[in-house]
Amino acid sequence: MEERSRFVRGLVAWAGFPTTAIPMERPPRVAGRSKAYSLPIMGMAVQATLAHSDIPLRVNTIFGLPVSGFSMIALGINAFVALYLGVPFAEFGTLVSLLPLAVGILALMLGVIAEHTAFIYEEVKQRPDFVISETLGVSRRYTD
Repeated sequence: MEERSRFVRGLVAWAGFPTTAIPMERPPRVAGRSKAYSLPIMGMAVQATLAHSDIPLRVNTIFGLPVSGFSMIALGINAFVALYLGVPFAEFGTLVSLLPLAVGILALMLGVIAEHTAFIYEEVKQRPDFVISETLGVSRRYTD
């Protein structure tokens, strides 16, 4: 596969090869200190997440839907209160309702763009649709 940021464990899982865990006990370190620091390890975790998942791009949509819904409910409640009970503070309810609504709509729009980007990203990676694990009775002559 011609990927620039390869995360081998993720690619093996993506290919669908059978895996198994082998339990083992690690002996204590004999000499020296570990060269694995937290920041590079976390960088590798972020790379693995971004290279094999579109969930980080969906966070905008997941965030935008409830914010928009709750702000629509709050706008309805504020309109009801303003019509039937009067307005204790002028324009306060409108600000409290419309600001989260605007944030929610912007997050939804950004989520749509992110979803589109995720589809483009999957196509650009050009991963094969399937992996051939075994060929039977096929001659290599036909590949010329």
